[in-house]
Amino acid sequence: MTNAQDSYDSRQDENGNLSRVIPTPSPGQLSPIEAEERAAKIRTLNDRLRTSGRGGMTLITNGIAALGMNRVKQVFDAVAAFDDFGPDNDAWGEHDCAVLTVGGTSVIWKIDYYDRTRRLHSPDPADPKLTVRVLTIMTAKEY
Repeated sequence: MTNAQDSYDSRQDENGNLSRVIPTPSPGQLSPIEAEERAAKIRTLNDRLRTSGRGGMTLITNGIAALGMNRVKQVFDAVAAFDDFGPDNDAWGEHDCAVLTVGGTSVIWKIDYYDRTRRLHSPDPADPKLTVRVLTIMTAKEY
């Protein structure tokens, strides 16, 4: 096993102990059918968080909070209702980010995938047992 693979396949916890991580194939290593099935799982999990607030955490930035409660509600409603996904804003078909305008304010939302400790990237965003999804909503000026 190479050093690069070692670092990919294992992690060091806060006590310095190594724990093994089951490696998942990258999208390039999957057949087209497997890649689409994986993207569909990720898309479903992302849509669940974005539309219902379930299956992860949602964060808003100071710029969004400063808009006031009524506008924040409008932003949340717009993010939940967003369905204008296409090749320009959703190249991988995962529904993981978009830009929209709410009441004249340009808003960006994105979903990131973390491991259960929220310190590292998730080893497999298609597996909700290994992944903490974080939906971040910000103004475009904050990006």
